[in-house]
Amino acid sequence: MTGLRRLFGLLILGLLALGLRQPTTQAAPNDSLHLTLGNPSNAVSDPLVPDNYLIERTQYAMAYQRDAGIPAWVSWHLEVQDLGSTSRGDFVADSSLPSGWYRVQPGDYSGSGYDRGHMIPSGDRTVSRAANDQTFIMSNMIPQAPDNNQGPWANLENMCRTWARAGNELYIMTGGYGTKGTIASGRVNIPAFTWKVIVVLPVGNDDANRVAANTRVIGIWMPNNQGIRSNPWEQYRVSVDYIESMTGFDFLSNVPTAIQNIVEAQVDGSPAVTVTPGTVSPTATRTATATPSATRTATPSLTATQTVTPATVSATATRTATPAVSVTASPTDSGPPSFTFTPTPSVTQTASQTPVVTASATPSVSATVVIPQVHIFLPYVTQ
Repeated sequence: MTGLRRLFGLLILGLLALGLRQPTTQAAPNDSLHLTLGNPSNAVSDPLVPDNYLIERTQYAMAYQRDAGIPAWVSWHLEVQDLGSTSRGDFVADSSLPSGWYRVQPGDYSGSGYDRGHMIPSGDRTVSRAANDQTFIMSNMIPQAPDNNQGPWANLENMCRTWARAGNELYIMTGGYGTKGTIASGRVNIPAFTWKVIVVLPVGNDDANRVAANTRVIGIWMPNNQGIRSNPWEQYRVSVDYIESMTGFDFLSNVPTAIQNIVEAQVDGSPAVTVTPGTVSPTATRTATATPSATRTATPSLTATQTVTPATVSATATRTATPAVSVTASPTDSGPPSFTFTPTPSVTQTASQTPVVTASATPSVSATVVIPQVHIFLPYVTQ
């Protein structure tokens, strides 16, 4: 009986301990989703790292830069379930930032000439009011030139939603690069470029391991300028490797390295390239042919003075030819020709305007230059 009482007492204590346990704060609600493919800058939720400060929300994850007043990058997952009919929300300051940090205000952009440019767009979170409101927090904004934001950038955002409605799920990472100055009394940096990395997968599971050599991965590097409103977004495609080289970020770090090496090197819209360690094996080959089987025949002008002896005929010829005439087996022959042959005595020879010199021995001068067909095989490897 004593043993049963002791066991019962331990059970009660265990239940009490569970009940008294405090919930974990900010329990990384969706980092298994929005950061499935990796954390590009290894951002951390530590106020002591103010320019690589990780913020995780239910709708996206980001690395915020306190001193720039904008995110370094924003990452999110997009699928058709995120899309609905909710109207746009209102811009608000980010009240979750650590105490003492400046919180960018909606009015800080007023009169600047720049849009409050969403990184995760409002249109990607229209399933509910709560979801859409998270996209209007000012830490999700960068100053974007209106022609960038409302032109090719917006068109690409619309295309991403079209792909999601077509049965795909997307992982999207985006941000700004460089500087063109500041607004808000120096508190908010104006990036010189905007960039995007987009991974398009058919709906499924185990997404990081489903990225394959033929997965569509799109890199975008777009000037944050006026004057580009009518330009197609496709003209700003680059490789993910290029964006990494500029930003210093490591995208798709959770994808197997061998696959990263392939998909990050390609530019969307170019032929696929399969890479094995130490080998580049293109699936597309281009053949360049230089003047196929080209043959040029020159008709030289010949003036010949010949002295005939019983044993030999010596000819001195003056040739004028355009292009250069080859009279031997070598196609690069230059200089006056020399002929030696044995005719019968007292032979009279004449030279005509054709490349044939008539003598009793009937010598002929060939003035044909043949350019052989050349095939150059170039592997089509894109950067």
